[in-house]
Amino acid sequence: MAQSLSDDAYINALYQNVLKGKGGIEEVVYYQENFDNGMWDRSQVMINFAESPEKITLAGPAIANGIWLPDV
Repeated sequence: MAQSLSDDAYINALYQNVLKGKGGIEEVVYYQENFDNGMWDRSQVMINFAESPEKITLAGPAIANGIWLPDV
């Protein structure tokens, strides 16, 4: 499905789903420019979002004491 999204829609989906918010115009343009000049592909941008300081801040409290999976 991600391949069927435009780059703009893909970037906005990452902001919504990974960072739980909306990217500003400047932020979306930044990523779009890096797509356009071949600096990054979608896989690299996904990694950038997943390892961003913002995502680490969001996820930190949930995993501060480790990740626990209940018995099923």
